[in-house]
Amino acid sequence: MCFMNISSANELKKLIDLFDKEIITSEVLYNSVLNLNKNITEDQLIQMIDLLNSKTISSEDFIKSFNVMSVDNQSNVSQDSNEIIDIIKKFKISDCKGHTTTCSIIDGFFIEYKYTNNSLVMVSNNFLSKSDLVKITPRKQYYKKNNFSEIFDFKLKSGRVVQFALKGLIENNDFSINPFSLSNSGQQIISGNFN
Repeated sequence: MCFMNISSANELKKLIDLFDKEIITSEVLYNSVLNLNKNITEDQLIQMIDLLNSKTISSEDFIKSFNVMSVDNQSNVSQDSNEIIDIIKKFKISDCKGHTTTCSIIDGFFIEYKYTNNSLVMVSNNFLSKSDLVKITPRKQYYKKNNFSEIFDFKLKSGRVVQFALKGLIENNDFSINPFSLSNSGQQIISGNFN
């Protein structure tokens, strides 16, 4: 797997830091990132900058996604018999059990993942559409055999941080995401399923 060189990675980190500090605009970030790597598509970059701007993804996730997309696009341009499989799927919360008020807050939540090269990257969600949530921070992804899980920190308007965990299955170049749970200090508040 080929990633951008260290110099470009450092430049990207510096650009994102300047963007986070509102020293450069999204337009400057867009043009600069395109200059760093011409292989990423404009649509992908616009979506990534929107997610970064809304704090849906962290700068680390932006860089990781940038690397994945850069490699994907290079592979798609120069692929021979090795077919790159990109699958994007959207999952909505279908049921919720536990604390009723909390279940009503997450009602209608969706998450969208992109599957590429045996890994999953979140590409969009509507978690911040509810006024009680102010920040979403992806914490950790786990892969074990065909199982996948990811944990997010949800920062609430009150300042409290709760953990949102989801699990899925990856097999035969496809994936699904089903159970989720929301916990506070290790105590499960709600659980349910995506469909």
